[in-house]
Amino acid sequence: MVPNGNVCKLLSVVLTILVCKGAAHEGNHHGQSQHPHQFQIPQLPLLTNAPGQKPHSHGQGSRPTHEHGSATHEHRPVSGHLNQPATHTHGSVPSGHSHGTATHTHPSSLIPQRTRFVISNLWNGSPDTASQASDKGGNQVLVTLEDNPKLNSVVMYIDAPFYDDPSPPNGVPGEAYFKLWEYEVVEAFFLSKDSEKYIELEFGPHGQHQVLLLDGRRNTIKHSLPLNYRSQINRQTKRWYGKAIIPLSYFPPQVDRMNSYAIHDQDVSPIYKSLYPSNGAQPDFHDLASFAEFNALPTLKNVNQLSSTWEEALRNPLKKED
Repeated sequence: MVPNGNVCKLLSVVLTILVCKGAAHEGNHHGQSQHPHQFQIPQLPLLTNAPGQKPHSHGQGSRPTHEHGSATHEHRPVSGHLNQPATHTHGSVPSGHSHGTATHTHPSSLIPQRTRFVISNLWNGSPDTASQASDKGGNQVLVTLEDNPKLNSVVMYIDAPFYDDPSPPNGVPGEAYFKLWEYEVVEAFFLSKDSEKYIELEFGPHGQHQVLLLDGRRNTIKHSLPLNYRSQINRQTKRWYGKAIIPLSYFPPQVDRMNSYAIHDQDVSPIYKSLYPSNGAQPDFHDLASFAEFNALPTLKNVNQLSSTWEEALRNPLKKED
Protein backbone atom coordinates (compact mmCIF):
# COMPACT_ATOMS: atom_id res chain seq x y z
CA MET A 1 0.00 0.00 0.00
CA VAL A 2 1.42 3.33 -1.08
CA PRO A 3 1.16 6.21 1.37
CA ASN A 4 -1.14 9.08 0.38
CA GLY A 5 1.76 11.53 0.01
CA ASN A 6 3.58 9.19 -2.33
CA VAL A 7 0.38 8.71 -4.40
CA CYS A 8 0.16 12.44 -4.96
CA LYS A 9 3.78 12.63 -6.07
CA LEU A 10 3.29 9.65 -8.41
CA LEU A 11 0.21 11.20 -10.04
CA SER A 12 2.06 14.48 -10.51
CA VAL A 13 4.92 12.74 -12.33
CA VAL A 14 2.50 10.84 -14.61
CA LEU A 15 0.61 14.02 -15.56
CA THR A 16 3.86 15.82 -16.32
CA ILE A 17 4.94 13.02 -18.68
CA LEU A 18 1.57 13.05 -20.48
CA VAL A 19 1.65 16.86 -20.97
CA CYS A 20 5.17 16.73 -22.41
CA LYS A 21 4.21 14.07 -24.92
CA GLY A 22 1.18 16.04 -26.01
CA ALA A 23 3.28 19.19 -26.58
CA ALA A 24 5.23 17.44 -29.33
CA HIS A 25 2.02 17.37 -31.47
CA GLU A 26 0.88 20.94 -30.90
CA GLY A 27 0.70 22.88 -34.15
CA ASN A 28 1.20 21.40 -37.62
CA HIS A 29 3.63 18.77 -38.81
CA HIS A 30 6.24 21.32 -39.88
CA GLY A 31 6.93 22.51 -36.35
CA GLN A 32 4.98 25.80 -36.77
CA SER A 33 2.26 26.49 -34.24
CA GLN A 34 -1.03 27.46 -35.85
CA HIS A 35 -4.15 28.71 -34.10
CA PRO A 36 -7.35 27.69 -35.90
CA HIS A 37 -8.59 31.31 -35.82
CA GLN A 38 -5.36 32.98 -36.83
CA PHE A 39 -5.34 33.82 -40.54
CA GLN A 40 -4.55 36.58 -43.04
CA ILE A 41 -7.46 38.17 -44.85
CA PRO A 42 -6.50 37.92 -48.53
CA GLN A 43 -6.07 41.22 -50.38
CA LEU A 44 -8.16 41.91 -53.47
CA PRO A 45 -6.10 41.63 -56.66
CA LEU A 46 -4.97 44.83 -58.33
CA LEU A 47 -6.61 45.73 -61.61
CA THR A 48 -3.66 44.97 -63.85
CA ASN A 49 -3.44 43.27 -67.21
CA ALA A 50 -2.12 39.74 -67.50
CA PRO A 51 0.73 39.18 -69.99
CA GLY A 52 -0.62 39.50 -73.51
CA GLN A 53 -3.93 40.95 -72.33
CA LYS A 54 -4.89 44.30 -73.83
CA PRO A 55 -6.24 47.06 -71.58
CA HIS A 56 -9.65 48.52 -72.28
CA SER A 57 -8.04 51.83 -73.26
CA HIS A 58 -4.86 53.81 -73.07
CA GLY A 59 -6.05 56.34 -70.48
CA GLN A 60 -3.74 57.66 -67.79
CA GLY A 61 -3.35 55.93 -64.46
CA SER A 62 -4.61 52.52 -63.43
CA ARG A 63 -8.33 53.19 -63.64
CA PRO A 64 -10.32 50.78 -65.79
CA THR A 65 -11.78 52.53 -68.80
CA HIS A 66 -14.12 51.63 -71.64
CA GLU A 67 -13.76 53.06 -75.11
CA HIS A 68 -16.83 54.48 -76.85
CA GLY A 69 -15.49 55.78 -80.13
CA SER A 70 -14.00 59.18 -79.45
CA ALA A 71 -15.22 59.05 -75.86
CA THR A 72 -13.68 57.11 -72.99
CA HIS A 73 -15.82 56.13 -70.03
CA GLU A 74 -13.99 55.70 -66.74
CA HIS A 75 -14.68 55.17 -63.08
CA ARG A 76 -12.81 56.90 -60.30
CA PRO A 77 -12.88 56.55 -56.54
CA VAL A 78 -14.97 58.84 -54.39
CA SER A 79 -11.89 59.44 -52.27
CA GLY A 80 -10.45 61.79 -54.87
CA HIS A 81 -7.26 59.74 -55.30
CA LEU A 82 -7.55 59.11 -59.00
CA ASN A 83 -5.22 56.13 -59.17
CA GLN A 84 -6.25 54.25 -56.05
CA PRO A 85 -9.39 52.40 -55.04
CA ALA A 86 -11.46 53.84 -52.23
CA THR A 87 -10.58 51.84 -49.14
CA HIS A 88 -10.84 51.81 -45.39
CA THR A 89 -8.70 49.96 -42.88
CA HIS A 90 -9.69 47.87 -39.89
CA GLY A 91 -7.27 47.29 -36.98
CA SER A 92 -6.86 44.05 -35.08
CA VAL A 93 -10.00 42.32 -33.88
CA PRO A 94 -10.23 42.77 -30.08
CA SER A 95 -10.68 39.03 -29.46
CA GLY A 96 -7.03 38.34 -28.84
CA HIS A 97 -6.63 36.65 -32.24
CA SER A 98 -4.51 38.69 -34.64
CA HIS A 99 -6.10 39.25 -38.07
CA GLY A 100 -3.46 41.65 -39.37
CA THR A 101 -4.62 44.73 -41.27
CA ALA A 102 -7.54 44.21 -43.63
CA THR A 103 -8.17 46.56 -46.57
CA HIS A 104 -11.53 46.38 -48.29
CA THR A 105 -12.11 47.77 -51.77
CA HIS A 106 -15.63 49.07 -52.16
CA PRO A 107 -17.74 48.47 -55.24
CA SER A 108 -18.05 51.35 -57.69
CA SER A 109 -21.81 51.88 -57.26
CA LEU A 110 -21.25 55.26 -55.60
CA ILE A 111 -18.31 56.34 -57.75
CA PRO A 112 -19.06 59.23 -60.12
CA GLN A 113 -19.01 58.21 -63.75
CA ARG A 114 -16.67 59.99 -66.13
CA THR A 115 -16.63 60.15 -69.92
CA ARG A 116 -13.69 61.56 -71.84
CA PHE A 117 -13.83 63.16 -75.28
CA VAL A 118 -10.80 63.96 -77.42
CA ILE A 119 -10.82 66.94 -79.79
CA SER A 120 -8.04 66.43 -82.32
CA ASN A 121 -9.42 67.53 -85.71
CA LEU A 122 -10.31 70.85 -87.26
CA TRP A 123 -13.89 72.11 -87.44
CA ASN A 124 -14.54 70.34 -90.77
CA GLY A 125 -13.11 67.00 -89.65
CA SER A 126 -9.76 67.30 -91.40
CA PRO A 127 -6.58 66.53 -89.40
CA ASP A 128 -5.09 69.45 -87.49
CA THR A 129 -1.75 70.07 -89.15
CA ALA A 130 -1.81 73.81 -88.44
CA SER A 131 -1.46 73.87 -84.66
CA GLN A 132 2.13 74.08 -83.46
CA ALA A 133 1.83 71.71 -80.51
CA SER A 134 4.76 69.31 -80.75
CA ASP A 135 6.20 70.92 -77.61
CA LYS A 136 2.83 70.85 -75.83
CA GLY A 137 2.25 67.13 -75.53
CA GLY A 138 0.31 67.07 -78.78
CA ASN A 139 -2.57 69.13 -80.14
CA GLN A 140 -5.33 67.01 -78.62
CA VAL A 141 -7.81 68.68 -76.27
CA LEU A 142 -9.27 66.39 -73.60
CA VAL A 143 -12.73 67.16 -72.27
CA THR A 144 -13.88 64.91 -69.42
CA LEU A 145 -17.44 65.02 -68.13
CA GLU A 146 -18.31 63.71 -64.68
CA ASP A 147 -21.83 62.75 -63.72
CA ASN A 148 -22.02 63.85 -60.10
CA PRO A 149 -25.52 63.58 -58.57
CA LYS A 150 -24.04 64.15 -55.12
CA LEU A 151 -23.19 67.70 -56.18
CA ASN A 152 -26.39 67.95 -58.23
CA SER A 153 -24.05 69.02 -61.00
CA VAL A 154 -21.99 68.01 -63.99
CA VAL A 155 -18.25 68.44 -63.48
CA MET A 156 -16.16 69.26 -66.55
CA TYR A 157 -12.39 68.81 -66.70
CA ILE A 158 -10.18 70.28 -69.44
CA ASP A 159 -6.66 69.29 -70.44
CA ALA A 160 -5.49 71.35 -73.42
CA PRO A 161 -2.36 72.73 -75.11
CA PHE A 162 -1.47 76.24 -73.98
CA TYR A 163 -0.74 78.52 -76.95
CA ASP A 164 -0.19 81.61 -74.81
CA ASP A 165 -2.63 83.78 -76.76
CA PRO A 166 -3.27 87.24 -75.28
CA SER A 167 -5.45 86.95 -72.19
CA PRO A 168 -8.87 88.65 -72.04
CA PRO A 169 -8.31 92.33 -71.08
CA ASN A 170 -9.40 93.07 -67.52
CA GLY A 171 -10.50 89.48 -67.08
CA VAL A 172 -10.80 88.27 -63.50
CA PRO A 173 -10.11 84.58 -62.73
CA GLY A 174 -13.24 82.80 -61.60
CA GLU A 175 -15.62 85.39 -63.10
CA ALA A 176 -17.71 85.46 -66.26
CA TYR A 177 -16.27 87.21 -69.30
CA PHE A 178 -18.56 88.19 -72.16
CA LYS A 179 -17.24 87.32 -75.63
CA LEU A 180 -14.71 84.89 -74.20
CA TRP A 181 -15.07 83.08 -77.53
CA GLU A 182 -12.78 85.72 -79.05
CA TYR A 183 -9.82 84.36 -77.04
CA GLU A 184 -8.11 81.03 -76.43
CA VAL A 185 -10.97 78.87 -75.26
CA VAL A 186 -12.52 75.40 -74.96
CA GLU A 187 -16.30 75.12 -75.35
CA ALA A 188 -19.04 72.53 -74.86
CA PHE A 189 -22.65 72.69 -76.06
CA PHE A 190 -25.53 70.57 -74.74
CA LEU A 191 -28.74 70.54 -76.78
CA SER A 192 -32.29 69.26 -76.55
CA LYS A 193 -33.00 68.41 -80.17
CA ASP A 194 -36.79 68.62 -79.93
CA SER A 195 -36.97 72.03 -78.22
CA GLU A 196 -33.72 73.46 -79.64
CA LYS A 197 -32.90 74.79 -76.21
CA TYR A 198 -29.23 74.49 -75.38
CA ILE A 199 -26.47 75.63 -73.09
CA GLU A 200 -23.10 76.94 -74.28
CA LEU A 201 -20.16 76.62 -71.88
CA GLU A 202 -16.86 78.42 -72.48
CA PHE A 203 -13.65 78.15 -70.48
CA GLY A 204 -10.29 79.86 -70.81
CA PRO A 205 -6.83 79.06 -69.48
CA HIS A 206 -6.68 82.30 -67.47
CA GLY A 207 -9.68 81.45 -65.30
CA GLN A 208 -12.52 83.23 -67.07
CA HIS A 209 -15.71 81.45 -68.08
CA GLN A 210 -18.92 82.13 -69.94
CA VAL A 211 -22.31 80.40 -69.73
CA LEU A 212 -25.04 81.15 -72.28
CA LEU A 213 -28.60 79.84 -72.47
CA LEU A 214 -30.09 79.72 -75.96
CA ASP A 215 -33.67 79.18 -77.11
CA GLY A 216 -33.34 78.30 -80.77
CA ARG A 217 -30.29 78.56 -83.00
CA ARG A 218 -28.07 81.51 -81.99
CA ASN A 219 -30.91 83.01 -79.93
CA THR A 220 -29.19 83.84 -76.64
CA ILE A 221 -31.67 84.61 -73.86
CA LYS A 222 -29.19 84.81 -70.97
CA HIS A 223 -25.42 84.93 -70.51
CA SER A 224 -22.73 85.39 -67.87
CA LEU A 225 -24.28 83.07 -65.31
CA PRO A 226 -22.16 82.51 -62.16
CA LEU A 227 -20.09 79.37 -62.09
CA ASN A 228 -17.56 77.55 -59.92
CA TYR A 229 -14.53 77.38 -62.25
CA ARG A 230 -10.79 77.38 -61.78
CA SER A 231 -7.85 76.85 -64.13
CA GLN A 232 -4.12 76.28 -63.99
CA ILE A 233 -1.37 76.78 -66.58
CA ASN A 234 1.73 74.59 -66.59
CA ARG A 235 4.29 76.62 -68.48
CA GLN A 236 6.83 73.80 -68.41
CA THR A 237 4.62 71.28 -70.20
CA LYS A 238 2.79 74.09 -72.04
CA ARG A 239 -0.64 72.72 -71.21
CA TRP A 240 -3.50 74.13 -69.20
CA TYR A 241 -6.13 72.52 -67.04
CA GLY A 242 -9.60 73.58 -65.98
CA LYS A 243 -12.36 72.30 -63.72
CA ALA A 244 -15.94 73.58 -63.76
CA ILE A 245 -18.94 72.55 -61.67
CA ILE A 246 -22.09 73.17 -63.71
CA PRO A 247 -25.41 73.02 -61.82
CA LEU A 248 -28.05 70.76 -63.35
CA SER A 249 -30.42 73.74 -63.26
CA TYR A 250 -28.41 75.30 -66.10
CA PHE A 251 -29.19 72.45 -68.49
CA PRO A 252 -32.41 72.38 -70.52
CA PRO A 253 -34.69 69.36 -70.15
CA GLN A 254 -34.08 66.27 -72.27
CA VAL A 255 -30.52 66.93 -73.38
CA ASP A 256 -29.73 64.40 -76.10
CA ARG A 257 -27.11 66.09 -78.31
CA MET A 258 -23.70 67.68 -77.72
CA ASN A 259 -20.61 69.04 -79.40
CA SER A 260 -17.35 70.48 -78.13
CA TYR A 261 -14.87 72.93 -79.61
CA ALA A 262 -11.49 74.58 -79.11
CA ILE A 263 -10.10 77.83 -80.52
CA HIS A 264 -6.63 79.37 -80.44
CA ASP A 265 -4.36 81.76 -82.36
CA GLN A 266 -7.24 84.22 -82.54
CA ASP A 267 -4.88 87.19 -82.69
CA VAL A 268 -3.26 85.91 -85.91
CA SER A 269 -5.24 83.35 -87.89
CA PRO A 270 -7.79 81.55 -85.73
CA ILE A 271 -7.66 77.77 -85.64
CA TYR A 272 -11.06 76.23 -84.97
CA LYS A 273 -11.30 72.64 -83.77
CA SER A 274 -14.38 70.49 -83.27
CA LEU A 275 -15.25 67.17 -81.69
CA TYR A 276 -17.89 66.47 -84.35
CA PRO A 277 -17.38 68.16 -87.75
CA SER A 278 -19.63 70.67 -89.45
CA ASN A 279 -20.56 70.35 -93.11
CA GLY A 280 -20.80 74.07 -93.76
CA ALA A 281 -18.45 76.19 -95.81
CA GLN A 282 -17.31 78.13 -92.75
CA PRO A 283 -16.79 77.24 -89.09
CA ASP A 284 -20.16 77.35 -87.34
CA PHE A 285 -20.33 76.25 -83.72
CA HIS A 286 -24.12 76.65 -83.81
CA ASP A 287 -24.56 74.09 -86.57
CA LEU A 288 -27.00 72.09 -84.47
CA ALA A 289 -27.31 69.38 -87.11
CA SER A 290 -23.66 68.47 -86.51
CA PHE A 291 -24.24 67.72 -82.82
CA ALA A 292 -23.98 64.02 -82.01
CA GLU A 293 -26.30 61.89 -79.91
CA PHE A 294 -25.39 62.13 -76.25
CA ASN A 295 -26.33 59.96 -73.27
CA ALA A 296 -23.09 59.86 -71.26
CA LEU A 297 -24.54 61.67 -68.23
CA PRO A 298 -27.39 59.64 -66.71
CA THR A 299 -28.25 62.42 -64.23
CA LEU A 300 -29.28 64.69 -67.10
CA LYS A 301 -32.08 62.26 -67.89
CA ASN A 302 -33.66 63.33 -64.60
CA VAL A 303 -33.90 66.91 -65.83
CA ASN A 304 -37.39 66.73 -67.33
CA GLN A 305 -38.70 70.24 -66.76
CA LEU A 306 -37.43 73.78 -67.00
CA SER A 307 -35.61 75.06 -63.94
CA SER A 308 -36.34 78.45 -62.41
CA THR A 309 -33.16 79.70 -64.10
CA TRP A 310 -34.54 78.81 -67.52
CA GLU A 311 -38.04 80.06 -66.73
CA GLU A 312 -36.71 83.45 -65.64
CA ALA A 313 -34.53 83.67 -68.78
CA LEU A 314 -37.50 82.89 -71.01
CA ARG A 315 -39.67 85.48 -69.25
CA ASN A 316 -37.00 88.15 -69.50
CA PRO A 317 -34.82 87.36 -72.49
CA LEU A 318 -31.88 89.53 -73.42
CA LYS A 319 -32.41 92.46 -75.69
CA LYS A 320 -30.21 92.78 -78.75
CA GLU A 321 -28.21 95.58 -77.16
CA ASP A 322 -27.38 93.27 -74.23
